[in-house]
Amino acid sequence: QFKAGPSAEGFTLRTAGNQGDGMGITLDVGMDAIDHPCVPAVNGEPDFTVGEAPILTGFDHEGRPYQMGASIAEATLNRGLWAAWRAGLFCLTLDSHQIDELVGQRIDTSTLGLFLPGLEALTDGPQPIMFAVDPRFSEAAFPLARLRTIEDDGGVPQVGLSVAIPTLSLDLYTIVQARWTRIFRARVDVEMDAAIVANPDNTLGLSLDAPRIDNLEQTYNELLDSDNVPELMTLLVNVATSSLLGDGIEFELGFEGILSELTGLPLEPEILGMRIDGTR
Repeated sequence: QFKAGPSAEGFTLRTAGNQGDGMGITLDVGMDAIDHPCVPAVNGEPDFTVGEAPILTGFDHEGRPYQMGASIAEATLNRGLWAAWRAGLFCLTLDSHQIDELVGQRIDTSTLGLFLPGLEALTDGPQPIMFAVDPRFSEAAFPLARLRTIEDDGGVPQVGLSVAIPTLSLDLYTIVQARWTRIFRARVDVEMDAAIVANPDNTLGLSLDAPRIDNLEQTYNELLDSDNVPELMTLLVNVATSSLLGDGIEFELGFEGILSELTGLPLEPEILGMRIDGTR
């Protein structure tokens, strides 16, 4: 569920007598979800208190006037992640056929056997695999995402995002004696850095660095001791990330049509800058 509406501050009018004059609106945004069966029971919700918002003066950080500015609180991003987690969107199950369709590469026991020779002792020839992502963390893990400044942005408007997901359970299944059988389960902490980048066509692109895995804990293992389990975890996390994001996510701003319709003028907005401001 998603709701948005004017806050108590509502509309504001800036009349400083310069190029930054204009009108502002402050919105309250609410998100909630019905708990999915794959999500542990929650005991209340985290604190999503919003810090003081930056003042949109009509001038960017380099002193250039702009016609439209917008800000979103870090707490709002984490509230969205909270709702997505409770709705089960972090729960994921993929088999060899689905992986092939999503990322264009088939991964089965023969593929994993290149660095997991223990699989050969369990399966009769190449078999499909299936892995499941089970987010077992609690409300205490929030906030999951933190905004950060990218120092060397190359002149391209962008902001950084660091995401930490603790206690992520990963299960690996394959066909043993004509039925799906779990052969491995582990819990890991996953961290990744991302960048939200303004593209030349006025869309926002999301790019991800390679996930980092820490605190690996094996809770079930039918593989041989000689198998390289950390490499297996890295592969599964990378496949899950690629499956969810593909070649990246682009968000169409859609300002062109909206502004032209509202004003009757052929306006073509351009993203001039992005930065972190205000307080948490």
